[in-house]
Amino acid sequence: MLERKEFYIDGAWVAPEMPNDLNVIDPSSEEVCAVISLGGQGDTDKAVAAARAAFPGWSETPMADRIALLRRLYDIYGRRQADMGEA
Repeated sequence: MLERKEFYIDGAWVAPEMPNDLNVIDPSSEEVCAVISLGGQGDTDKAVAAARAAFPGWSETPMADRIALLRRLYDIYGRRQADMGEA
């Protein structure tokens, strides 16, 4: 079973401030297929602060570089289309 209980915030995987696990139910079998963590206000605040801190550098990145990064992400998603569909 898949377990993803951490959040990716500010370039690192971090545990939630307060554990709050949620069983994910597969609708086709009605069985638990994964466990995830639900974030709280503190987790949200950390993520928003990290995004705000990253924005100035990202916004000053040349547009061509930003487009290249987004195209790379699109290509990765394209190669992993079956994985995305399964997820």
